[in-house]
Parts: sequence; C-alpha cells; structure tokens
Amino acid sequence: MIGRLCLMIFALGLSWPAAAADKLTVYTVNYPLAYFAERIGGDAAEVVFPAPQGQDPAFWEPSPEVIAAFQQADIILLNGAGYARWVEKASLPRSRTVETSKLFADRFIPADTVVHTHADGSEHSHGGFAAITWLDFSLAAMQAEAVATAMIKARPDQADAFSSRLTELQDDLAELDNQASKIAYSAVNQDIAMIASHPVYQYFARAYGLTIDSLVWEPEDTPSEKQWIDFDAFRAGAERAVMLWEATPSQAAAQGLADRGGVGTVFDPAGNRGEGDFLERMRANLDDFAAATTFE
Repeated sequence: MIGRLCLMIFALGLSWPAAAADKLTVYTVNYPLAYFAERIGGDAAEVVFPAPQGQDPAFWEPSPEVIAAFQQADIILLNGAGYARWVEKASLPRSRTVETSKLFADRFIPADTVVHTHADGSEHSHGGFAAITWLDFSLAAMQAEAVATAMIKARPDQADAFSSRLTELQDDLAELDNQASKIAYSAVNQDIAMIASHPVYQYFARAYGLTIDSLVWEPEDTPSEKQWIDFDAFRAGAERAVMLWEATPSQAAAQGLADRGGVGTVFDPAGNRGEGDFLERMRANLDDFAAATTFE
C-alpha cells in the first residue's frame, strides 16, 4: 500500500506531506538564541541547545559528537562578540552559520582581560569583547531579526509565519526595553553605587545609562577580605550600594553585603535554561532591580 502511494505521488508530481524530518534543525550556542528560534520557528523548527544545565555556555566545551551535530544542522546560531569560544576552533559550515550580532559588531564593548579562579581550582577569563549582548533589549531585537532572516532564507514558503512571530517577539523585547529605560531613569537620580558580581552587564549599563562597576566574584563562593575591600572601594561613600548577582549568592556573601548596608538583587543573564522562559526571567530581573534601586 505504501509502495503504491509513493508511486502515485511520484506519477502525479505531488509533494510528500511534510514530516518531522522536514523541520528546520537549528542549533544554538546559548539559551536566548534558542528562545528566539523557538518563538520564531514555531512548529517548523526543531531547536537544539545542547549545553548542560548549570554550566555557563560561554565557557562550556562541547564534545566532538556535539560539534558534529552542530555541523549537520540546517542553521547554526552564534551570538558573536567572542561568546562560546569553542566555535573559533571548530570547523562550522559557513553557509549555514549565522552570527546574530554581525550587524552591530561596530558597537561591541571592549572588555578588560581578567582571569578568575574558582573554588574548585578551575579558571576562566574575561577579555576581548563583552559578550552578553542581549541584555540591551534593542540589540536582542536585532539578533532575533537575524534568526528570522536565516529561517526565511532556509524556508521561504514559511516567510509570512516567521515574520509574524518575529514581530510578536520584537514587541515583547520592546516592552522590556521600555521598562528598563524607566527603571534606569529613576535609579540614576539617586545616590546609588551599582556593583556587579561579574562583568556581564556592560550592554545593559550602556543601553540604559547606568554606571555599573564589576567585580569578579562567583555567587556561590565566600568573598575574602580583599574582595570586600574592593567592594568598599567601588561603593566610595554612596548612600546605598546595590549588588547585582548572576545567581543567588552564598549565605556568607549575602550576610556580608547586608552588614555593609548593601542591597542585593539577582539579575540572571539567562545564558542557559532555567526556571521560566527568557521573557519571564527578564521581567523578573527588571522587577527585582526596580525594587532594589527604589528607596525613600
């Protein structure tokens, strides 16, 4: 029966109904790009973000098997700005690889090189360019557009659907951008020293007119006396200090901050999957940031 059906379709010049294998296979190097691809692609795309939970995709090293899977994808989405440094060593097919930040490469923020040693002895460094581009929500919207453009090129028959979903996503990102602008406008008019536990908020600070000094602390570690001296230097007598943590800090770190009259807020960059989707996590970040920077 199946054989006769195949012959009939061939004889009549018909197309075989779209199957799961006909979906676009999209591999991404971070969760924001995976979220954008899922929103834009809908049922027409199978989006794969293989970095394990609990690891920073910017420094994660995939296995040869995972790299091979990237190489076979219909679309490979890179963040650019030096994010996911393993891609510099891998041979990825240029025709299917999209650097989503390419259109604003002239706006990358240089970053000082800092090598940080974790409590377990492992190291990573920050240098080259700041890479967490999507915390400027206007740049995130441009990255989403690059995702849609790649999908439309690969499946032009679905251009209208991709474009419609891109518009909805960009509307959501515009709301985040507007909310961030309002919160920042209120915050800059107060005597607040803003200090980040890690140098990941450069694009957020620039986009919304904030000054955020960066330490190189891991939230789970207990800060040393030298680290608290660095913190106090950044505070420099401001009426209030607000600490932006990438994740929930250790009890010792939170207590040390409270002892110094500081206020902590978790501002999750959402490089990896976590509780809630990208939009929910960014809204929570902004709500918590607003609460931390508002005082009588």
